[in-house]
Amino acid sequence: MAQPLVIAGGSVRLYINNVVYSVAQSVSLEVTTGEYAIYGINAPYAQELAGGGQVSVSGSIKGVRINNSGGIQGSVNGRPLFSDVAASNYISIRVESRKTGELLWSVPKAKITKTSDVIATKQVYSLSLEFIAQIAFFPLDLS
Repeated sequence: MAQPLVIAGGSVRLYINNVVYSVAQSVSLEVTTGEYAIYGINAPYAQELAGGGQVSVSGSIKGVRINNSGGIQGSVNGRPLFSDVAASNYISIRVESRKTGELLWSVPKAKITKTSDVIATKQVYSLSLEFIAQIAFFPLDLS
């Protein structure tokens, strides 16, 4: 049976600190390359596109909370305890294909900048986190 060409969410596995984060429902990654436009005097259109600006990497993960997991602190050691909040540690994030084992992208050093827990009366306890990172690697970066 032929494998589909398009990757679907169900065929992706997310790892945080080399542990499968199975409660994740979505993950996003944003990489800005630092490219910028250079304009001439009184020119309405860019005269040149230049590099050399700052590259930034950020993203978010949304998931659900399960019983006795400890949340993001317990399941993947993603956040420090309240008593040690100043010593937040780096985490690694990796996304790979379940079917082929291909690395889709990897962030070796990230820090969680924001967490959000939402508990609706008759819905699932959901959580989300946002992160910033130093660099993102894609398959050809690692070959």
